[in-house]
Amino acid sequence: MNLAQENEAGCVSPREFIKRVIASGAVASAFTTAVRDDALKARGVIAFTLNCATIGSQLIDNLNASIQVRAVLTDLFLADQALRHTT
Repeated sequence: MNLAQENEAGCVSPREFIKRVIASGAVASAFTTAVRDDALKARGVIAFTLNCATIGSQLIDNLNASIQVRAVLTDLFLADQALRHTT
């Protein structure tokens, strides 16, 4: 029985399932790739903002609302929560 089957059958706790998936490295690698991609996009948006002639509150509000910046923050919050519940 593989890990997914054990999880579906209730043979392994959700906490143990997460620990084993993270330990496998495959999911962690895919997540790391997603975070890196999101961070690169956010960096571009931030660089664009910093290169503007004037930076006002509306521009910063739009930067904060951008999907690229929110994606990175969500990735980090997700990682934080996942790590808190697996240790």
